[in-house]
Amino acid sequence: MCKGKLTPAKDPKKIEFKFSALKTPQYSDILATSFFANSESTKCPITKCTMMGADCQSPYTDGITIDAKAPWKISAVSNYNVGWKDPVCIVCENKVDKIPV
Repeated sequence: MCKGKLTPAKDPKKIEFKFSALKTPQYSDILATSFFANSESTKCPITKCTMMGADCQSPYTDGITIDAKAPWKISAVSNYNVGWKDPVCIVCENKVDKIPV
């Protein structure tokens, strides 16, 4: 019943964090769920989202995190003057589908 209901969103927002001298994580207003379309969100809600490396297979553990429960807010440490870019993959799932973006 939930097969194929969770799909990648068209034109998802870029995740960007502005420089902050604080060493605590800065939270984005972007939720992991904004990267996905869910045609049956009531019957087939997203049950889990994970931040993964660019290969979408290995866990990403270097400064960008995602909350372990809904609404899966994305955060990052952003106290680097020169900034940094890291390709990451967000994997969300419902009862039957596991979709990477």
